[in-house]
Amino acid sequence: MSLRLGGGLLLLHGAGGRPLVWQNQLLAFPRSRAPALPGRDTPDPRAADRGVRGYVEALRSDLSGIQAPGGRRVLAGHSLGGAIALRWALDHPGEVLALILIGVGTGPGIAPEVVAEVESGDAGALERLASAWLGGRAPRRLREKSMELLRRTPPEVLAADLRAAAGFDAACETGELDLPVLFICGEEDAVAEVGQSRSLSSRIRGSALEVIAGAGHMVMLERPAETNAAIGRFLERLESETREGSP
Repeated sequence: MSLRLGGGLLLLHGAGGRPLVWQNQLLAFPRSRAPALPGRDTPDPRAADRGVRGYVEALRSDLSGIQAPGGRRVLAGHSLGGAIALRWALDHPGEVLALILIGVGTGPGIAPEVVAEVESGDAGALERLASAWLGGRAPRRLREKSMELLRRTPPEVLAADLRAAAGFDAACETGELDLPVLFICGEEDAVAEVGQSRSLSSRIRGSALEVIAGAGHMVMLERPAETNAAIGRFLERLESETREGSP
């Protein structure tokens, strides 16, 4: 199974997202998969208290057949998806070959009052989220599509996503990792700033950091070619190292 083509690669979306946010990566890495987090299309009675670890276990139960060489996966997660990927690697290290953490920061997350506004169905809160998540050079069409995506997510599910992300402290967890890790962040990311990604990367021996110019938090949508190039370089190196380490 070729890592360069995305074999064993799982793309985990962030809060309020759907697999659609990975459309450019699914084309570039055709053997990859992008599962949906619980609650996107059917009611999720556990949404309010699921948390990051709950998302991990929900995904593990659905994705047992997607593996990289040696029975392990490469997990690429954006924002909340990155927290899920990191938690997965810490709780089940034998299942994870490498991590690609995109837009993962050390900040406090979305303020509780904003989460409450989201849960109440406040349209203005959705607009503020979409604005914060995109860089200043994001095209109008992308802004419109982002709003459509947020509106499609049930308010209670989006609020649960935001609470789960806010309750996960990546800075306290990354030092325990002992596997290849690539950090990708947008130069204009106002949610997970470059300095936060740099700080996290410094905690993991041998990790790499790619900063994408002209992109905000939704870097894989705003600058897909640059994001795919960074992922591709990482997968090529990983495949080469995996082959060299084979008996």
